[in-house]
Amino acid sequence: MKQQTCLYKRGATYYFRHRIPQELRSFYGEKAEICFSLRTRDMRTAAAEVKQHAV
Repeated sequence: MKQQTCLYKRGATYYFRHRIPQELRSFYGEKAEICFSLRTRDMRTAAAEVKQHAV
């Protein structure tokens, strides 16, 4: 079974992407998700970084 992560790839660069729960959206300016570049093309580096950001 595939483990779900907040990691996805756009082009050659990996990104962190996570949905914000409805009850917390007022604190984030009504944004539906957090998305930013991890600035890496290496899968292992990205996987390690996404774990830190997901906490």
